[in-house]
Amino acid sequence: MNLSDIVEGLPPTKLSYQDDPYLFEAGGTLLRASREQGDSYYVVLSETIFHPKDGGQPSDVGSVVGPGYVFRVKKAMKAQGHVVLYGKSEGRPAQGSCLQKVDGEKRRLYMRRHTAAHLLDGVLEEVTGRSLEPTDSWLGEPCYVSYMGERPSEETVKAAERRANAVIAGGRKVETYVVKPSELKELRQFWRPALEGLSEVRLVRIAGYEPIPCGGTHVKDLVEVVGVSLRAVQDLGGAFRLHFDVL
Repeated sequence: MNLSDIVEGLPPTKLSYQDDPYLFEAGGTLLRASREQGDSYYVVLSETIFHPKDGGQPSDVGSVVGPGYVFRVKKAMKAQGHVVLYGKSEGRPAQGSCLQKVDGEKRRLYMRRHTAAHLLDGVLEEVTGRSLEPTDSWLGEPCYVSYMGERPSEETVKAAERRANAVIAGGRKVETYVVKPSELKELRQFWRPALEGLSEVRLVRIAGYEPIPCGGTHVKDLVEVVGVSLRAVQDLGGAFRLHFDVL
């Protein structure tokens, strides 16, 4: 089914997960439910606490409950300023008020991993003494961040792990805020295509490090990450992938 057809004519989805990533349960309004086949549906809400698969962060899962139905959310997807939820329903989803519930355990894990990934950007630059150009990341399984350049030595990776855990143990505030593109001096090529045509840019900043454009969910303080383990470095030929996880 074409997601563009599902969201046609609907107002943009309010992204409540960006306002409060710790909001694991909230009310909402179901605007449209499109049946795929059997008990499988695509659902669009006026506002959502479900983070879609985006920016290296996996989709949230959970449920939407309303009169006469329980819709199990298997994945959330972006579509032209909307978030479309896909899953199976016990009973037919109907327009009107509903209750959203996100799997809090998975969300917290993604928040911790996402924040740790941003910290690694800064820490790796500290220990290598050079700017690093990110290429991609994934916060599901396996969890990793990738950068342009030569594979770092074992000694460098161990130094980065020690530094990251020292910063985490000391705690640092993590904040998100919005700026106009004209206020942003973004030199990293990785982010430029994603910023084109935007009227505003959402940034995440760990105290003491450069802000990073990001629409994901993060913890409020590094102490919530607990710790990080750098598990393996993969040589990609002109780039490298650092596999990691939070403790």
